Amino acid sequence: FAWVSHDTAETRLRLERGPRAMAAGVAGGISHIRAQVETWRDDPQLRATFLKRADSAALERQAQALSARLPMAISIHLFYPEEANAVEGIPFLSFAGLDLVRKAAQARTLSLLEAHRVAQTDTHLALATPVLDPAHEHPVGVIHVALPLSLLPNPADTLDPGILNAWQQVVGDEAATLGDVVVPSAKPDYSVPIAGSRLRIAGSIKGPG
Repeated sequence: FAWVSHDTAETRLRLERGPRAMAAGVAGGISHIRAQVETWRDDPQLRATFLKRADSAALERQAQALSARLPMAISIHLFYPEEANAVEGIPFLSFAGLDLVRKAAQARTLSLLEAHRVAQTDTHLALATPVLDPAHEHPVGVIHVALPLSLLPNPADTLDPGILNAWQQVVGDEAATLGDVVVPSAKPDYSVPIAGSRLRIAGSIKGPG
């Protein structure tokens, strides 16, 4: 009994070690990005640009300026709230991206970080923030930020070859695995949610063979 208890404790420590270290590093990076993007919600220059109904060229110049402040971003796009609610949507956004900016505008707050186009060649991370009027009653604009999936370290980088780690996105009761990792269909043996996102890192003990 003592041997079994010791073995179980050792297995638990092996499961936790890798995911916890990776989760801490990623959570810190996401927190930094979210803090930067959240400042744009009340940025006076952005607010003024949207309030004067600037044209697409002016919005693009603002997007380029924001990209210089967040150089790891793949793309940054600015648009008016009604564009997100238009029937035809926005050409450069996936359905998930469009839904993200709609909800950010409706909630008048920064969204959680999500993975979009999962299982496709252009899988990426994304978040959105509204730009609010001075009274914080209405969004005058919306900003969509796409980030590279490479912000998540390789889950295979673990010192324990007996543990299989994977990044997953959780929505409700469903979990979608990111990348090419093949994980067991059953629930992971251990998982750590990443604050400020819909992501988690999950660890499972590899089976024999």
